[in-house]
Amino acid sequence: RVIRGLLADEALTAELAITRWHPVAEEWRDSSVALPATPEQEEREYEEREAAEIDEAEREGDFDWRVVAELSGRDEARELARRLDGDGERVKRRWRYVVVGAATQERAEELTERLRDELGGQGDVWVEANLDDVVAGPFQFVGF
Repeated sequence: RVIRGLLADEALTAELAITRWHPVAEEWRDSSVALPATPEQEEREYEEREAAEIDEAEREGDFDWRVVAELSGRDEARELARRLDGDGERVKRRWRYVVVGAATQERAEELTERLRDELGGQGDVWVEANLDDVVAGPFQFVGF
């Protein structure tokens, strides 16, 4: 009401929207859209986000998250890449490194834990954010 009154006083026009943050979906949505109230609703909102991230990765050619496994040698990396590819993962291998794209940070962390268990200390595994599509502005992301 206040904003509309100010706009009218100044003979201005504007497009107004009232939104709120949906933490599971990780996006702003119209305030009329209720936040998830049950675990089932949270899971549905998460699945929608994951599907949107997969669609974006298909369009852009890369995921926003990466799981990196550094193994002791090329043969071990080749075998891990072959196994993960067989599981339907999107895998790239360079020398003794295996990189797997992940749609969300949660999926990347799940895969990281799985690989750590499978490798049993025979390699190092971590999650990286893919910052290739981040537009540089006045601030630069250095790391976390």
